[in-house]
Amino acid sequence: PGPRYHVIGNHDTDGGYQREQTVAWWKMTARYYSFDHAGTHFVVLDGNDR
Repeated sequence: PGPRYHVIGNHDTDGGYQREQTVAWWKMTARYYSFDHAGTHFVVLDGNDR
């Protein structure tokens, strides 16, 4: 297995959770970020409207 990265999905803010709480829970560096792994560049985006 490789490294683990997280992205906010449309159900991650259900139950009254704020985006910032989700980012903190998963120890994400930000809601938007990119990284390189095994010769590929990945871009992580939070596509939720609000």
